[in-house]
Amino acid sequence: MNMPHRFISELSGDEITTLNEMVKNHDSYCVRRRAHAVLLSSEKFCIDVIASVCKADRDSVSSWLKSWETEGIRGLYDLPRSGAPPKLTEPDIEIIGEFIKEYPNSPKIILAKSIEKTGKNFSMSSLKRIVKKLNMRWKRVRKTVGKERDPEESEKVSKKIESLKEQQKAGISDVYFSDQTGFSSGSFVPYAYQPVGETLRIPASGGGRLNVIGFYSTDNRMESFCFRDTIHAGVISACFDEFSKTLLKKLMCLLIILRCITVRNSERIFRNGGKESYISGIYLLILRN
Repeated sequence: MNMPHRFISELSGDEITTLNEMVKNHDSYCVRRRAHAVLLSSEKFCIDVIASVCKADRDSVSSWLKSWETEGIRGLYDLPRSGAPPKLTEPDIEIIGEFIKEYPNSPKIILAKSIEKTGKNFSMSSLKRIVKKLNMRWKRVRKTVGKERDPEESEKVSKKIESLKEQQKAGISDVYFSDQTGFSSGSFVPYAYQPVGETLRIPASGGGRLNVIGFYSTDNRMESFCFRDTIHAGVISACFDEFSKTLLKKLMCLLIILRCITVRNSERIFRNGGKESYISGIYLLILRN
């Protein structure tokens, strides 16, 4: 025997907008699922189909739709439930937050010190919930070697680079970016609790490395040079010399943009206030921190 179909009353434009927003962004999974069910019913999907889509039984779906008809948006929320008060109070959570800042990459130490300080026993799962409540997450920290780039100076250089790219399109010159990096055989970068949107930074340490100098253009052409020794002025000069042999046969002028290169005896590479190399036809733009 076929069950009679039951649909909710027609929704207004504002109700549809609110329900769609709840489906996309509401914190509660249960509320998102109920809002989705109401929208499906407004599109004339029967209860059996809605139950299949929402992974619920038809009695639950029928109850959601009835609550919507009688209470509207409020009917999609759970009623307050009785229960024991939370074990950890707000002052306790503040104490735990201080330990998280002090030992961001040591969850076991955070847990042990928090239990000792608050005098309350709780699990690692509870600690993870507290971290989430404090709007933090567990992710890899980042190594850094210097200060952050000056925003005003960065904006000026960005505009200059854009103008140079336009010259490249006009065939006046060719623009290459150059940078150096290294790959460590024994490097370890730990994970740590960090506020959402922020990244902890730790000093970069030395060790066995494969160092690379690369030259790459805006149309994905790239040339790289690899070394196991330290990259210094002589190495960079030799790379410039080798890199320029083929390109300058075709070009009148080559601009290379370097990101924050600092080397000893830089006069061996740069002249004219750091704007030209000693290799004829190569001009430099250095992006400093």
